[in-house]
Amino acid sequence: MRRPGPSEEDKEKARIRIGMTKEQQAQIEAVYAESEKKRREAMQELGEKHRQLQVLYDAYEIDKAQERAILRDIVSIHWRLLRIHSEDEAKIRRILTKEQHEKLRAMIKEAMEEARARWRSGPPRPPSGAKP
Repeated sequence: MRRPGPSEEDKEKARIRIGMTKEQQAQIEAVYAESEKKRREAMQELGEKHRQLQVLYDAYEIDKAQERAILRDIVSIHWRLLRIHSEDEAKIRRILTKEQHEKLRAMIKEAMEEARARWRSGPPRPPSGAKP
């Protein structure tokens, strides 16, 4: 199950904050939509390779050649994901001005810090007196 993306209202607020035109926003959304399919496919392959590795590790005797092959595949998939990200970064820089890019990066850093803070705080606690 995938979590929902940003709402149209959130996208509009971001577009205004960054100072993008609607055309630039559409171009960036197209970049992300194009790469999302590639990332999703790579992540599915990665999950399958990790499952294969787990099956291998469930056995007492490990087939080292098979282990190496699976590990090579995992590394290859990670490289593919990094290349997708790198290509996206280059495409975005061709769409945005330097100032817009700086604002976008600042927003991304803020969002990452907020996510880290939520992760560090753990799941929400039930109200006191509530039964689990």
